[in-house]
Amino acid sequence: MSNPFYDNYVDDASTPPTSPISDGISEPIDWNSRNLVYLLSVLRPEEVAADILVFNPPLEALEDLTYPFHLQIHKKAVSTRIDSHPYSRDTHICTRRPQPCTLVAESNRECMSPELARRSLAHDLLSNIELVDATIARYNALWVIHNSDVSTLESILRAMCEMITIADDEWQGRLDQLCGMAAGDYTGQCVDGDCSAETRLEYHLLMTGRIALEDWIRCVGACLGMDSEKERAAHAEIYDEAGSFLGRAFYQMVG
Repeated sequence: MSNPFYDNYVDDASTPPTSPISDGISEPIDWNSRNLVYLLSVLRPEEVAADILVFNPPLEALEDLTYPFHLQIHKKAVSTRIDSHPYSRDTHICTRRPQPCTLVAESNRECMSPELARRSLAHDLLSNIELVDATIARYNALWVIHNSDVSTLESILRAMCEMITIADDEWQGRLDQLCGMAAGDYTGQCVDGDCSAETRLEYHLLMTGRIALEDWIRCVGACLGMDSEKERAAHAEIYDEAGSFLGRAFYQMVG
């Protein structure tokens, strides 16, 4: 089934798989290879879908190594097409010049065991608080959208289409209001978990900006185009699990 994903339309491979966690929510996460890969797919779904992230050493080889254990994630180089005539006087063939890989995250350099190396790498992935916060907010918004019935989705879509036409000062004014600001003063009445799902979604859309809103409009439209409520509910469950897992992992590792 097709799946709209935040600011890009990509195939199902970019959707986080069902959470592998089966133990209680208060239990510490066992940072085995499966959970580590799931965390990576939750935080960087587009890159995982594009198969451009690699573990070094490969996770399946980690258990066979000896101390010290050091685990990294690299982003594969994107080759640059260049004219190859300096290399051949007879033909005009394009070739690709390899570029250095980019380090995405790494464990401590002298971990005592594979488990500690995976745990240390997970901690490094979770150390970007802004990314974690933004990702959890995105999954929450996706859950709200896919958990809504058709009439609510149609209402959300109309509101989004109207929102994108408002002037910048009106946009900022509404955002200030939802942030608890009035005439430059903080009123303390900011959007929180007690607010309605629609209000929390509006706050998120205002925070992410006008360009992202265009993609959210397409997301809601695609959600309306799904075959059944059951299909939307299946997507909603995936997004709920992803956001919950990420919040739990962050709280246990960093928070």
